[in-house]
Amino acid sequence: MINPFQIWLLVILVSGIGFLGYILIKILGAEQGVGLTGILGGLVSSTATTVSFAGRSKENPGLSTILARGVILASCIMFPRVMIEVGVVYAPLLNTLSIPLVAMLLASLGGVYFLWRVRREDEGESRERMEVSNPLRFSTALTFALAFVIVLIVVRAANEFFGYAGVYLASALTGVTDVDAITLSVSELALSGQIEATVATVAILLATLVNTTAKAVIAWVLGSVELRRTLVRVYGFVLLTGIVSGAIVLWGVF
Repeated sequence: MINPFQIWLLVILVSGIGFLGYILIKILGAEQGVGLTGILGGLVSSTATTVSFAGRSKENPGLSTILARGVILASCIMFPRVMIEVGVVYAPLLNTLSIPLVAMLLASLGGVYFLWRVRREDEGESRERMEVSNPLRFSTALTFALAFVIVLIVVRAANEFFGYAGVYLASALTGVTDVDAITLSVSELALSGQIEATVATVAILLATLVNTTAKAVIAWVLGSVELRRTLVRVYGFVLLTGIVSGAIVLWGVF
């Protein structure tokens, strides 16, 4: 059953991240404000932060590089957040899962550093365009909430009709909007012995890879041309790092 209250919280979340970014940019300036908003937004939802920042980049193309860095900072928070959740519920999963997650974190931080260098080289080029407006982005938030509802329905159907394949399918579908729920769920299942540790590892890794892909797609659909180009490249590198490191680890396990 769909919980309308949960959906409304998503709308408030996406809009709230946009408003927080607006306030911090006004107080701290564009660069520091976006960076701090990205970090704080990543503690709650890196996907929602991506939605908010991608939409803002179309209104303020001059902020695209800074906004892209904020999005990647939000994504960086996702990896340690997942490891903390796994560690609290079933720490042995970290024996295999931590390697690809740390590799993706380092790849993401590399992207942040690269964009920081690019920004330093182009500093002053577009200061006159750094105006922010429209802090409450309800239309974008409602679109995100609708997508969440559709994914939620499909995930529940997958869990109902499939076995381990259903776990993987649910992980992939849930990863479009969120990694926390599936991380906690499969960690608990592994702890209770209902699924194997390797199945849980694959499921969580799959959710993080899908979520990273989803954020690249969101940036492509909602963002400015510059933001699209930047994030697709960075996320492509992060995905490649995660796939290769995950495959190496799982190859050794199996």
